[in-house]
Amino acid sequence: MAYTGTGTQSDPYIVTTYAELVEKAAESGKYVKIGNDIDVLAEYPNGDVPMLVVNGYVDGDNKTISRIYNTQIAFTIHFNSSSVSYIKNTKFTNIVIATTLMNIDTSSNGHIILENCDFAGIMTGDGQILESGSNYFGSLKGCSFNMSGNSMRLAHITSSCTFTDCNIKLTTQSRYLCNSISRYYTPTFSNCYLEINDSNLEGILSYADGSALFNNTVLDITTQNAVGNINGNNTMVSIFNSTHAPNIATTGNTKGVSDEKWLDVTYLQSIGFNIVEAQE
Repeated sequence: MAYTGTGTQSDPYIVTTYAELVEKAAESGKYVKIGNDIDVLAEYPNGDVPMLVVNGYVDGDNKTISRIYNTQIAFTIHFNSSSVSYIKNTKFTNIVIATTLMNIDTSSNGHIILENCDFAGIMTGDGQILESGSNYFGSLKGCSFNMSGNSMRLAHITSSCTFTDCNIKLTTQSRYLCNSISRYYTPTFSNCYLEINDSNLEGILSYADGSALFNNTVLDITTQNAVGNINGNNTMVSIFNSTHAPNIATTGNTKGVSDEKWLDVTYLQSIGFNIVEAQE
């Protein structure tokens, strides 16, 4: 079945295969909607999956893209728009990739949005879920990540990036959750839940005097031998499970909470944590 539509907001391209999605998402400023669930490995049985370059607006319409298998290409999804582009309402499952899941490389002040998207899978090499170039603003809203890999990080940051209402679960052995080239490039987490299983963790941000911004966020590092600092220069109280990783120290307005008090609503409210808005 060939794609239909003209690519406008009122008449988007309706794509039904991964090949069609790759072709139409690359067109600048065009609107694309996914018409059915897509099994990528069935379409590319040799694993030679092409890169998904997004220069326009992709609405998954709550469809699932499954079995993205490629251990050769550097990254799987590439944003290259100099204006606004997005992927919304899409589930990506059974991912097996080499290094980077998403790469952002905009030429001038691009605004990249991921909204209501789910990602689950494995990274076989040394990389990150999100790698950014300069001159962009990245906004992730209502997304979930359940990824594992030996040396996987959440993000390599060279510009602004915000996570809002996101549920993030990572199993890895990386030294830092995020890498940054400057203390001025910091990730912001608002109303998020982060579960990090990382026995080699030394801190949240690799830049020595940089800080992540945690606003009303739950952070649970589940490995006892993780060490380092959670630098949280935030405006709202966030909480960290101090029983699960007792060698992690916190600064700013991120407060350590013992396992005994972790689900104690009265206690959490007494230290200023907004449990109503927290992600679970």
